[in-house]
Amino acid sequence: PFTQPVLADIWRAAETELEYEVADITIMCFFYLLRIEEMLDMGSAGLQASMPERGRTGTATVHLGVTKMDQEGLGCRRTAQCTCGGARRWTATGQHECEDPQSVVCPYHATVRLMTSRRARAAMETGWLTGGGAERGSLPHHVYLRTLDNLLTKSGHETHTTVKKGKLHVRKRLYGSHSGRRGGAQALARAGVPVPIIKLWGRWRSN
Repeated sequence: PFTQPVLADIWRAAETELEYEVADITIMCFFYLLRIEEMLDMGSAGLQASMPERGRTGTATVHLGVTKMDQEGLGCRRTAQCTCGGARRWTATGQHECEDPQSVVCPYHATVRLMTSRRARAAMETGWLTGGGAERGSLPHHVYLRTLDNLLTKSGHETHTTVKKGKLHVRKRLYGSHSGRRGGAQALARAGVPVPIIKLWGRWRSN
């Protein structure tokens, strides 16, 4: 599972637009307890960010439609506010910037960065949030995983381990599609959030 320090490491290791997008969607999966497939397949209407008034923090909202946990597509939404600590300052356009060096790992800032990046490349017109530099369509899952592995390697983290299954030794991925979701749930538990609230936020029906 991802932790906030690892997420900060991979974001700071990013150099290309694709790598920044992969880092930001991974951060969003961590805070919103999303599977990576849910994030990659999300349409352009799936995210909203409210720019704060002076003295208030920004919020970002994820709108989920048909998912594994919601086959009927009844939909739900999750709103998170800026989690950065420390002092804040406001730009000329009214957007707040946080002076905390950990502000890269924040649901609000990750959302704004991703939306700004995709809008700048006209990807919003395709209906997808994450195009990874592509002209149309969502970011392929295998491209996400490959880019994530590159970021982990560049930031000094292992990507795979070897486990024994019977008489065989099998190479197993350390970070995958559910790592953000699991890591976010564990972070909430460590922070003392009650299990029923974590289940509600993560859309789990069972323990």
